[in-house]
Amino acid sequence: MNVVVTGANGFLGRHVVQRFLEDSHEVKAISRKGEFSHAVGGIRAQTLVSDYSPEDLALHLRGADVLVHLAARRMSRADRPDDLASFLQPNVSITGDLVDVAIDQGLRRFVFASTIAVYPRTHRQALKEADLPNPVNAYGLSKLMAEHLIEIKCRPTGLRFSTLRFAALYGEGERETGVLMRFAGAAKSGRDLVVSGNPAREIDQLYVKDAADAILAAAKSGGPSSVLNIGGGRGHSVIEMATAVAALSEPRIGISLRDIEEGDADRQWMDITGAAAALDWRPQFSIEQGLLEMLRTQT
Repeated sequence: MNVVVTGANGFLGRHVVQRFLEDSHEVKAISRKGEFSHAVGGIRAQTLVSDYSPEDLALHLRGADVLVHLAARRMSRADRPDDLASFLQPNVSITGDLVDVAIDQGLRRFVFASTIAVYPRTHRQALKEADLPNPVNAYGLSKLMAEHLIEIKCRPTGLRFSTLRFAALYGEGERETGVLMRFAGAAKSGRDLVVSGNPAREIDQLYVKDAADAILAAAKSGGPSSVLNIGGGRGHSVIEMATAVAALSEPRIGISLRDIEEGDADRQWMDITGAAAALDWRPQFSIEQGLLEMLRTQT
């Protein structure tokens, strides 16, 4: 299988390219930056720099079977939740261009990395793909717009798509914006963990290697187009995450509580039975197993 991966120099992209190489596929790894390489044993990915213009993409996608689209602008702490304009070009327009080129080049499948952020943040039951989306910020909205654009463009063509809505990812190389990665960063520095806000707030967590396996399964799928939840299948509370990180840290560190909020906590996790049925995929790493591997890699 000939695979093109956009955003190949990113956190998820590096793991995805490696997973495809391990599975003996030919890979073109595309990034805006040129200083990166991917290899497994003696097999190397072809690394390409792109400005993501339609003309450039047409050259890179020639001869490909599957496109895995991971490149996107992510939310930062400096972004306003309502600032959609800064996400339109990187997350929506480029996605539309990629679909057009994939159709023109006769690719068989388009795999798109979406997010749990398309769903409402407060939810009392596991989120299902059929639930009404309700993004709470511009990033989630841009991903939802891209999802709909993919469906509109693919519907009258032979290009099938797999839209994968990922839970919060963690693993070596991820930035420390999420709660679990902040705890892991503190543990790496030997600092005690500080839990603030509502310690009962629950977040669906997924180890990056499980995410890469889901993308590989989607790329190899011969099934129909689909939108699938890809997560741990349960929520992990903030205090549970802190406890797991502290228990695995060497030297041992403590946990302190600060500015604690009481009352009902947000709970956001996804039903992943759809991915099990469509892709025969299930997460293989518990949060303890994923953290242990990540913390060992960091040392």
